[in-house]
Amino acid sequence: MGDKMLDEKTLFVMKTDKDSKLLEKFMAIANPAEGKEIEINDLLNSNQFTSEEQSDLRRLFKGDLKSIKTKDFNFYAKGDQWVYEQNDYLHTYALNLLSKMNTETEYKYDSKVDCSDLHLVASLIEQYNNILKVDKTGKIDELLEGYKISEEMTQFISGWLSKNSGNLNLMNYDFIRLFIEALQEFDDLLWDRVFMKEVQDQK
Repeated sequence: MGDKMLDEKTLFVMKTDKDSKLLEKFMAIANPAEGKEIEINDLLNSNQFTSEEQSDLRRLFKGDLKSIKTKDFNFYAKGDQWVYEQNDYLHTYALNLLSKMNTETEYKYDSKVDCSDLHLVASLIEQYNNILKVDKTGKIDELLEGYKISEEMTQFISGWLSKNSGNLNLMNYDFIRLFIEALQEFDDLLWDRVFMKEVQDQK
């Protein structure tokens, strides 16, 4: 998976993307106030970033992009400056996913579901991917593939859900929120693997 263009001016950065870690570091250094403009030029030249990181930041903030979106926060261009805002994608995605599960799968709202049902987990991931494919105009972009569903992924999420909520649940908002949290945990696992591989390759 890589960064996803929601439209020609908007980039959506997922947890497993390389830019995700860079933006987290950027946030830690910039410590921006919500709704306030960020002094991008000073930050881009900061010696707290490596030359490669500075180059990537220029690609993000000095290119043609007008907005950068993540699960937890967004940046949008305001003239030559950028503004930071927090965002609760969990809430928005949970509502959309619950609706899709109810209308497009056999797992209807408030029905009983079993976390050990791997078909359930695969259906959740598939519908979540469908949400990611819809751009801001409501059109579907088939180039945005989302998560590649694997046996490892479904087993991990199934086990995480069972551990944190028990085997039997109801298909409701709270369950969907838990699923998205499980998805984030799997994201973190994948990122840790990438990080460890990079460390090993440098030895």
